[in-house]
Amino acid sequence: CFYGSKVKSIASGVFNWAEGVTDFSYLFYGSPLQTMGAGLFANSPLVTSFWSAWKNCSSLTALPANLFAYTPLAMNFQSVFAVCSKISSVAADTFASCTQATDFQQAFEKCTSLTAIPQGFFSVCTEVTNFKSVFNGASKIATIPDDLFQYNTKVTSFESSFNGCSSLGNFDLVIGSQRVSIATSFCPKKTGATRTVTVPASSTTATTFNGVASGCGLTIIEASE
Repeated sequence: CFYGSKVKSIASGVFNWAEGVTDFSYLFYGSPLQTMGAGLFANSPLVTSFWSAWKNCSSLTALPANLFAYTPLAMNFQSVFAVCSKISSVAADTFASCTQATDFQQAFEKCTSLTAIPQGFFSVCTEVTNFKSVFNGASKIATIPDDLFQYNTKVTSFESSFNGCSSLGNFDLVIGSQRVSIATSFCPKKTGATRTVTVPASSTTATTFNGVASGCGLTIIEASE
């Protein structure tokens, strides 16, 4: 819709007509968008995809309130906010209504101003299967909340999730999924960092993460039955 346009500001009511829209992929891709009104998709309850909707929006500095509050069917968040290099923080409730989300591949990739991830950021997104390259290259993130992936019990890929996060130091992380098959390049090794990943007991996830432990400096712990 606004792919590659020169639009810098979008008011709240711009999509009031969009009751039946199901796909907002590439919506603002590559535009110089700076600000968006609150509740932008309040009248679009049928949307299932935001794939690359804000990718390469390098002038965007913040996400408005209730951006996804009215899109409960949204599943595809691939590359959402990727290469949005001026976003420095995100609200804990950003995806609080997105219970059907399945894919966050490359979401927030190369968000080089983002410094922190809130506790419970993906806690309601229990259908997610793919976190490949999420936060990849977000070079200012220094810590990870322990419950970031605790409730995402269907995830199969964490490949390169924090690869390129050069500031990432100590963390304790709980992985809720027993289905993880790919975790290569999970995060960069950092000398002196203490990192613990707790995985479900008797799951293939433990083996998968142990396979990258030497490169990432992780200590893997299987949870008790």
